[in-house]
Amino acid sequence: MQTFNRSTRSESLREKTEQDVANDDEFRDADERVEAFLDVYRRLEKALKSNRRYAQNNPYDNAIIRFSNSNEGKAYKESLDLIREVRNLLTHSPKVAGDYLVEPSPALYQILKEVLEIVENPELAVDYAIRADQVFKTTLHENALSVMRKMEAAGFSHVPVVVRDELLGVFSKTSVFSYIIKSGEKQVSAALKISDFLPYIGLNYPNGDRYEFAAKDALAADVRDLFDMSLNRRSRRISAVFLTETGNPNAKLIGMITPWDILKKAAGAGADAGK
Repeated sequence: MQTFNRSTRSESLREKTEQDVANDDEFRDADERVEAFLDVYRRLEKALKSNRRYAQNNPYDNAIIRFSNSNEGKAYKESLDLIREVRNLLTHSPKVAGDYLVEPSPALYQILKEVLEIVENPELAVDYAIRADQVFKTTLHENALSVMRKMEAAGFSHVPVVVRDELLGVFSKTSVFSYIIKSGEKQVSAALKISDFLPYIGLNYPNGDRYEFAAKDALAADVRDLFDMSLNRRSRRISAVFLTETGNPNAKLIGMITPWDILKKAAGAGADAGK
């Protein structure tokens, strides 16, 4: 699975504040610039250490290094390595003969602020999801062949089956294949309804597709991790992650995320970053 470069939100942040940073440097002296840089660095360290994704029990573990090696931080790894070196010099050997050995450039300071923004205000999974009111859904009473034709026309491989806004199961190509194998039928009858596939659309059907659930306030990074782990392990790949009110399967459906949705968002962010 591809990893993200920089989000559109972060690119907007850079455009918004680059001039502000440049203006700040016009009236800041060296001491003020250094202190501003170290202050943002300390805020980033604190934010990362309080984040369960990067915090460790080992007090000597560096949360910034952990972040730079994560999916969210890989695009910033080289800059963060340089930022850490500058910070170490400013902390342990700040001045020689009254002058700093090194001073953070406006560009480096801006990148540090950008990373802090990403950590303090992480993207939510719901921003990647197809909202429930826009998801192509079906019910047990729908004609199966009609649903299959719509799936073929739209290129959908998985269609949620809902009852009163709650997810009952997922109708997919696997459901049809299992039905044909188990029933011995050679084709799908025009009279069949989705309810006839009930044994094969369950979320826990052992030979079916794999689905995961997350709460509506789940982080985008956590959902990406679910997809990544399913690729790296010797298990069925996740076909979709469903967002519900509480993260439980029987709660109200909020949205649906497929690996394709993740890739589309990544491609969009990469295109924006290249502008």
